[in-house]
Amino acid sequence: SQTPISPLQSTQKTSPLFKTTKPSWVKEMMDAKERQFEFLKTHGENMEKRMLEIGERFEEDRELKVKLLKPLDNSNQIELQKLDFFKEIFKTEKTK
Repeated sequence: SQTPISPLQSTQKTSPLFKTTKPSWVKEMMDAKERQFEFLKTHGENMEKRMLEIGERFEEDRELKVKLLKPLDNSNQIELQKLDFFKEIFKTEKTK
């Protein structure tokens, strides 16, 4: 004698949607997505590190420029003072 099959049991046998194991292509696709995600995550982290390094380098460059330009600025001030001094001398020379 055969035991009666419930409707669910019969669909389980025929429909792949009820199977708990995923078809191999789904697993492959999910693995590929996982690998892609991991790659993008590490790529993103590496890019972030690079951006920070570049940012730090810009800061260092900026600080260096300030250090280099300060004495230049001072020497320019001195040159301008000398120029003013000579202008004054020439003015007094002309008026004499």
